Parts: sequence; structure tokens; C-alpha cells
Amino acid sequence: MHCLPKKGMLEVIITKRNGLTVPLDFGRHWLIEVLEISEMPEDRILEKGKIGNSVVSMEMGRVGCLKTYWNDRKFGIKEVATYGMEVFGKPIESLGTTTQTSNDEPIWILDWINSFQKPLLKCYCSSNGEMSDENITYFLKNCNVTDQFLIGFTPTDQFQIDSIRSVEMSYLSITPSKWFTRDLLLSINTKSIFLTKSSLSSKDIKSFLHHWINGGCPKLKEIFVCINVNRMNYNEILEGIEVDQSDTHLVREYVRADSVRLSIRGRFDIKNGNETTATILRDHAGPNAFKMVVWSESTDEIPRKYDILN
Repeated sequence: MHCLPKKGMLEVIITKRNGLTVPLDFGRHWLIEVLEISEMPEDRILEKGKIGNSVVSMEMGRVGCLKTYWNDRKFGIKEVATYGMEVFGKPIESLGTTTQTSNDEPIWILDWINSFQKPLLKCYCSSNGEMSDENITYFLKNCNVTDQFLIGFTPTDQFQIDSIRSVEMSYLSITPSKWFTRDLLLSINTKSIFLTKSSLSSKDIKSFLHHWINGGCPKLKEIFVCINVNRMNYNEILEGIEVDQSDTHLVREYVRADSVRLSIRGRFDIKNGNETTATILRDHAGPNAFKMVVWSESTDEIPRKYDILN
């Protein structure tokens, strides 16, 4: 296998492909792919090699990815992940899953990772309605993420959950987020919050603003909420909140961690009890969206890289 970059992290992927990867700035580099015996090529004899305590058929694939063939897919993923941790001396720091090959997907891999290590740095998870509400609840209540959590589950319309395990992180993106209620929003402390296809009301957004003004969600640097149907009612959102609109000709630049500069025209500012200023980007979002950024003296990190699982 290739050498792992010093800042590289090990990632277990369960999608149309399964195996061990290293996330890169653009995409990911596959180290070892796990395939089933039934997928072995029949036109040639493959070499045998040892992965951990197992001897399996293998061949070198594209871009240096080692393709390995197993009788049991789940066992193979565990063996490959364990082997990678031993070789590179690193824990599994990222989990990506988009498909449900078995009824307990991705519960089994989450339980296995939780059994031997600290929280994940990153997790990317989604389903196209094939994952049960019960399994979604279990996953959200047991997946502990500290950096980036991208959630793309599609539960039923009846789905409800009272709490999630991950509440302290850098970046949270949920789509669709119909199930993510006001109470869940008020329970997290996250730098960047992105909710699309949301069922939150203008009244819920108002509650969050009062929560932030009174010291809640102190890590917040950016929030974006896009609702499904109705327009945002800013009269309701801002009722009882002091807003500074003193300089309509003001132009400010908000610098993100990736050095992208966001030009903000006009002043639509609120402050919390610590005199921290936030700007509501009323004219920078669509009629059914709410966006706000929080200013600070230093450029705080706001992750903006969307990791697309292939």
C-alpha cells in the first residue's frame, strides 16, 4: 500500500464500493477494496496474499488500489480496516455509507467501530428510503462525530427522534431535514449548520435567534435553513429582536476558512450578550431561506467541502 500522508485519515467506505480509503481535497484515494468471491474475474488466476490473519485472492486495481476478494463482505471490511490501522498506526477517523446491502446496514459497522475507539472525526451517511426508521434512530443516537457530519437519511413522514448523539461539532449538514425539529436545533453547538428541505417555521428560527442571543450555540459561525414550501416571515422572525440597520450602503467582506470572500452589502446586524455581532443575510438568500453569519476578530474555520461518495 502507498504511504499515508501525515495529515491523512483512514476512512471506511460502504457504498457501491466497500473498503478503506484516504479522503483527499477532491474525492478520495482507495487503498484496499473489499469484493465478494462471486465478483472474482474468471479469465485469470489471482495471487493469494495475507490481510491480517486471512489469506485471500487479490490483484492490483487502478491507481494503486488493492482489490481483495472475500467469502464474507462484512468480515472482509473489518479485516481490511484492522489491517490498515495496524499498518499506518491510525484509528478509523471517517465513515461513509450510502447503501443498505443488509437489514443491519450501517448499524453493524458503527457498532464495531464504537467497540474499540474514540468518536469519529467525520461521517457521511445517506439512504434512499431503504433504511428503517428504527435503524436511523439507532444510528443517530449512537454515532458520535466531532468535526463534520453529513446526514442524508430519508425516513418516513412519521419519523421522530428526541435527541442525537452528536451535538458538539464543526459542521452539520442535513438533507432532507424535515425531521430535524426546533428542539434538536436548540440542542446543538456547531460552527456551521446547513439544513435543506426543512420543516422549521419562522417561529422556530426566531426561537433559535433568541437562543443564540442568550448565549446558546456559542460556536456558531454560520447557519443556513431552506424550508420546503412557505416563505420566511422576517417580521415574525425579528419580532422583539434589536436589529442594527444603520448603514444601508455598507459593504463588508466575510472571509471563510478556504479564503473565499463573501461580500455583504448593507447592515442587518444583531448582537448576543457577549457583544458578538451576527449579520442576517436577508438579501443574500432566497425567499424560503434564512442565512446568518457570525463575525469574529479571527478567521474561524468553516468547512465548506462536500464529500461526494462514489
